[in-house]
Amino acid sequence: MTRALGAILILLAVILMALGCASKEITSQDVMGTYVANYDKKDVVSDFIEVRSNGTYTHDFKSPDEKKNFTNTGTWNFGYMDGVPRLNFQNFMIGFSPYSKHFPDDEEKLKRTWGGTWSPPVEDDGERLLIDDDLGLHYDKQ
Repeated sequence: MTRALGAILILLAVILMALGCASKEITSQDVMGTYVANYDKKDVVSDFIEVRSNGTYTHDFKSPDEKKNFTNTGTWNFGYMDGVPRLNFQNFMIGFSPYSKHFPDDEEKLKRTWGGTWSPPVEDDGERLLIDDDLGLHYDKQ
């Protein structure tokens, strides 16, 4: 009987530790704020997204040659897709170099032709938006 009780206590301790180590569930409150991209400065001067509590965002991108600069705005929502927390941006334009080199120089034409939906995974309890895992690119919350 004592051996069985000991096994049950060990199992209970393991379960409690696992529950305590689980990361918290991310909510829309966790994703609001300003995120800055971690690009190499030779490719991008600045790239940041401000996610506001009213469901809107502003994305500001500046390239080194200043020909591909843009600021766009849109709406966002938050949800889980296949168990992964995602921030869903409407009318979003990705600015970093394999994409921006194809942008037209005219900002209005750029906004008409390049905006779309982007749903990056949210990592680190809302502190990071993943751009490209293979390239190690992401936005960090400031």
